[in-house]
Amino acid sequence: MKPTNNGKKLTNEAFFFELSSDLLAISTQDAQFLRVNRTWEKLLGYPLETILQGKYIEFVHPDDVQETERALQGIIDSRQISGFVNRYRKSDGTYVFLEWSADIHNDLVYSIARDVTGLKQTEAKLQENIEKLTELSDFQEVLFHSITDIIGVQDLQHNVLMYNQAGYDFLGKSPEEVKGKKCFHLIGNEHPCQECATSCLYATGKPARVERYFESLDKWLDVRAYPVYNQEGKLWRIIEHIRDITEIKKSQLELLENKEYFIAVIDSINDAVFVDDASTGEVIFVNQTAADMYGYSREELVSMNIEAISAGPPDYTQATAIGKLLLAKETGPQVFEWLARRSDGILFWVEVNARYAEIGKSAFFIVSVRDISTRKETEKALIQSEEKFRQLVSQAAEMLFLHDQQGKILEVNLNACRQTGYSREELLSMYVFDIDPDAMNRGDMLKFWQALKPGEVVSVEVRHQSKSGEIYPAEVSLGKIVMGEEENILALAKDISTRKNIERILIADKANLEAVIENTDDLIWSVDARLNLVFANKAFYSFYRHAFGHELNTGSCFATKRNASDYESRWFRICMEVIENGKRLTTEIETELEGSRFYFEFELNPIKDNNNDVTGIAISGRNISPHKERETIFRISNEELKKANAEKDQLMSIIAHDLRSPFTTFLGFTEMLLDPDFMIDESKTKEIFIMLRKSALSTYRLIENLLEWTRIQRGVLKPEMIYTSFEDIVDNAISSLSEVAANKQVIIEKECMRNRYILADSHMMETVMRNLLSNAIKFSYRNSKVVIQCLQEGNKIRIMVMDFGTGMSEETLTTLFRVDPSKGMSGTEGERSSGLGLLICKELVGLHQGKIKVVSRLGKGSTFIVELPLPELESSKITDTIHE
Repeated sequence: MKPTNNGKKLTNEAFFFELSSDLLAISTQDAQFLRVNRTWEKLLGYPLETILQGKYIEFVHPDDVQETERALQGIIDSRQISGFVNRYRKSDGTYVFLEWSADIHNDLVYSIARDVTGLKQTEAKLQENIEKLTELSDFQEVLFHSITDIIGVQDLQHNVLMYNQAGYDFLGKSPEEVKGKKCFHLIGNEHPCQECATSCLYATGKPARVERYFESLDKWLDVRAYPVYNQEGKLWRIIEHIRDITEIKKSQLELLENKEYFIAVIDSINDAVFVDDASTGEVIFVNQTAADMYGYSREELVSMNIEAISAGPPDYTQATAIGKLLLAKETGPQVFEWLARRSDGILFWVEVNARYAEIGKSAFFIVSVRDISTRKETEKALIQSEEKFRQLVSQAAEMLFLHDQQGKILEVNLNACRQTGYSREELLSMYVFDIDPDAMNRGDMLKFWQALKPGEVVSVEVRHQSKSGEIYPAEVSLGKIVMGEEENILALAKDISTRKNIERILIADKANLEAVIENTDDLIWSVDARLNLVFANKAFYSFYRHAFGHELNTGSCFATKRNASDYESRWFRICMEVIENGKRLTTEIETELEGSRFYFEFELNPIKDNNNDVTGIAISGRNISPHKERETIFRISNEELKKANAEKDQLMSIIAHDLRSPFTTFLGFTEMLLDPDFMIDESKTKEIFIMLRKSALSTYRLIENLLEWTRIQRGVLKPEMIYTSFEDIVDNAISSLSEVAANKQVIIEKECMRNRYILADSHMMETVMRNLLSNAIKFSYRNSKVVIQCLQEGNKIRIMVMDFGTGMSEETLTTLFRVDPSKGMSGTEGERSSGLGLLICKELVGLHQGKIKVVSRLGKGSTFIVELPLPELESSKITDTIHE
């Protein structure tokens, strides 16, 4: 076919056909050109006759022929196609890229093509530049591939461009096997996932996250997708962040099955990491944990020297730190404690691990920093606990030895020093074997201690040797106790020389025995096999008379099971056990004498004849009430310490949870703002800064409350009582929260007495009112109100803060003023509430000899009531004018 434009006057249709700068063509369904415009001749360089003589498939690049044939079939099937790109050969042998749109009309194919070669070359150049930009240096690659989570990059067709090493390990594939593959094909799926973070990002243009179970992998994954935009603001690449949360999900599912679960998100806190250039000393990298730990941005930390984030005075200076780094290079890794400084000036202890490393041709100092403030506080509490322990045990009547499971003496009391003749310093340098000349094989003793279980008490008789060489019998009661993470042995020993002498005298000469034991305060008596009294000293007769209300004579039955009191029946059972078993027995008995409770320890020793038959029992007893009182004091102190530590741990858990949310907001926004490809209009920027300010205020108030709570617990907070205007206190609290109330459209109404002066610490009372008012706003509905009332009732002032919001259940009210992580609530618009503010209010009101209570109904609101005593003022000095 020859061209139709043969020099005659063109019709309007032909004029448009020839005028278009696009390539216009009409062809048959078997790819034969029927008509083309002259743009084809200009672009490809062939005469029109040459183009019209053959099929257009002959001009297509060989690699694109198959796709072009499929596109032609698609036109025939669906009647229309657009955006299809293939390559056409020019007369000089080069190729151009053409983008096609085509449709069928009257069985002919009408098509328009546009030269997009320049665009393709630009994209290729851009891709080349991007690939160059994304090439990681040796050091950057080490950091990238050391991330334990999976980090991947995809194009807009779900094709994977790269993963970090964690991604290749997770899939069990090499980079060559992964690159260019569809992400869903890599996990064994034929089609894109129904719940897909990347698809959500395509739809919204915003970062997306999904948690879902992948059956093909038998794993739960947390998948997050982040957009990457090109210079034109168009979506260009997708960054995927994948974390294996299978174990977390399993725990959640187990909790759900038991219908008892708490939803908790705990972000693992890693050590801070600093990387310094060993040749220049400059900080070239810090991780986000370092920024969080020190309160600076990563850019600020990189530009700062060590002394700026240290305590300053020796030994926490720049010179000292450089010396530590040089030691790490010369002698190996250095581990040391360091007093660091946060951006707000607060000092805290850290443990530093400094290492020298050579990567390629470069050398670095890699420094990891761990916050050990909590450990330091625990050590301080342990020292205080140990001091209390020493004070209690130093007064014990027995000799006390605390030693480890190797026999090394860790602590002794005063009686141990007196009895052995050694000083405390000497004993603390010795082993228990040094004062026990008859000690069994040391290996057997170590096994014996190891086999003891915490709480189990064993009594043994040994011989002790004093510093002077004197040897005396001792009875030792020992058990295993747990102190922190260590298990030690606590041994209480008493000199039983007197008892042993009595036993020998009892066997050799009864008359001498009576003479010896009559003058002791211990209760000494003996019975025959029928439990008839054979002998008793004065102390026993006195005890029996007070315990039973009547006398007991020689020959009378000491205990019986018939017509006897519970006390006598118990003695009957104890004595019969000794007679039947023929073994010594030690027991404690509680009794009431003259209206007071007493505790006695009794030892029953069987008396045997030459045939080893039991003919009676020798019994000795002593008053151990003072010892019991000391035990009770020690137990109560130990329980209080455990309770305090538990409350502190719970409080730290609550604070860590509440601090995470605002910091997550900070990190998210700052990462977006620092992204050079991130584009946002001015209105959105203002919204971001408003949200950042809201999170900052929330975090500031939480930290302010935490510092106040810490001062209260340390006992350093003492009220400075002065006459102060209560109305000023309320006004200051309202002023500090006016912005919060306005943002939520909550009206604050004040109904207080004017010129009412109270005797109080103004700062503390402002803290109380601010916390109560903040709480009321937090749990109020939008467009609601909060009312503050102040009334005088007799010699006290009554302050009420009322809201009309969510209210509280009876169960919540019972835990309101306690450290309890389970009571955490959210405000009406998702505001977090740790409950720490109310704890501070209770403590501060208590320091003013006042009371705080609450009245609340679920769904009806809450009223917090503070009652403070009024000072007795002279009317001539202060005038009370009640505002009605």
